[in-house]
This record gives sequence, C-alpha cells and structure tokens, in this order.
Amino acid sequence: MKRREFITLLGGAACVWLVAARAQQGSAMRRVGVMLSFGSDDPEAQPLISAFKKGLQDRGWTEDRNIKFDYRWPAADPELMRTYAAELVRATPSAILVNSTPGTSHVNLKFAA
Repeated sequence: MKRREFITLLGGAACVWLVAARAQQGSAMRRVGVMLSFGSDDPEAQPLISAFKKGLQDRGWTEDRNIKFDYRWPAADPELMRTYAAELVRATPSAILVNSTPGTSHVNLKFAA
C-alpha cells in the first residue's frame, strides 16, 4: 500500500468514526408531562399509562432510552391540578398528556400566560 493510499484510508476511517459516534449520541431525551385525574394508586390509571406507553413504544419511543415521563397525580383535586399544570408547563416538556377537561383547562391557561 502506498503512503498516499494509506493516508486517504486513514482519513476516511476517521470521518466514518466521527459520523458513527455522532449517530450513537442520537437526539436528546424527549420528556412528556403526564397529569391524570387519578391518584397514583388508582387501579384505573395503570391501564391508561400502559396503553399510552405501548402506543409510543410501537412507534419507536422507549422509556429511559429516548423518552422520559414526568407524572403528576392530582386525584381530581382542583388546587393540585393548578399547581401541577404550572409545574409541567415550567418544565417545558415536548408534550403534555392530560385526561380531564379541568386538567386541560389548567394546562392551557398556563401555556397562554
């Protein structure tokens, strides 16, 4: 192998390595705020969360790999809904999932402010 070919090969390998390293870093972890009108121990809440996660996973979003969930459980308490809505909006997640009209109105008011 000639010196020029060796240097070209070495330079090409370095470029490929940089591209591969950048690809492995991937995009930043996405965050989703989740505020359900249940308590954290409510048996109705877990099937909803599981179905939501399954739907995301079917589309390539896996918890702790490329998505993180921030949960709030106000248990239909209007004051907690207001507090948690403000917390979630301040955290600037990629998306916020809310399952109740009162919860949605609190989140909308915080976004508009």
